[in-house]
Amino acid sequence: MAALGAAQNSAAQVRPYARLTMQLDNYCNLQILPFDEKAAAEYETLRPSHRRTSSPDLKIAAIALVNSATLITQNIRDFDTIVGLKLKDWSR
Repeated sequence: MAALGAAQNSAAQVRPYARLTMQLDNYCNLQILPFDEKAAAEYETLRPSHRRTSSPDLKIAAIALVNSATLITQNIRDFDTIVGLKLKDWSR
């Protein structure tokens, strides 16, 4: 969006619009795992022993755990104390 705003004319907006369309296509093809009853129960189990982990991060971890999914993150340290959670650093 910043590149679109910085473009001096419509010809200069072609490439940023193409990148935006590509990103939207990528997001539309992602599977979104829900914070459902199983994840909520896992969250409640994790919460007492992970007081320093933010509530949103702990909910994300609970979703990954109940779905046997690998959590892809740039912030491994936010999740590395959660036993059984599979992690992958997407930035490496």
